[in-house]
Amino acid sequence: ALGCAIAAPNRSGSEPWRFIQVGPETVRKLQELNALLPPTEEEDDDNSMESSSQGCTHSKTVDWSTIPGWCVVTTKVSHDGHRVIDDDVFLDDFKSTCCAIQNIMLSLWSEGIGSKWTS
Repeated sequence: ALGCAIAAPNRSGSEPWRFIQVGPETVRKLQELNALLPPTEEEDDDNSMESSSQGCTHSKTVDWSTIPGWCVVTTKVSHDGHRVIDDDVFLDDFKSTCCAIQNIMLSLWSEGIGSKWTS
């Protein structure tokens, strides 16, 4: 899947994506941080539906440690310590990273592996 990701189109061969394999301790910390965030509008809508349906769980209470693999994808950012140096370059790099993520997901899907993209 990573081979498909790095074949994604990108500005001048910049390959701005960074792939980070996340271990169980980091997953636990991410879950704790997520629990501190206020619910999104989408989660509020899900909660109103949950009260009428049995078996649904709020995403803030799902045990993330049961997810078999984690890969965090980031975009390399060029900055001068205070701000992004070139907004157009940043936007192009962000788009390239999105293409790489889509390629990973399509590759996994072709192998019968589920994935989820969240930001």
